[in-house]
Amino acid sequence: MEEERKVLYVEALVKTGNLPRAKYEAVAFLRAHPTSPHAARLRALVQQ
Repeated sequence: MEEERKVLYVEALVKTGNLPRAKYEAVAFLRAHPTSPHAARLRALVQQ
């Protein structure tokens, strides 16, 4: 459930307007889990 928690964290950062931190967290996640089923969702979140 760690991956899901991280996706929700990034989503919360985006919704509260902290896009720089959201991008940082998303990049870190994608480096650690490049083939995660959550990868596309994270990319979409930070490209807004």
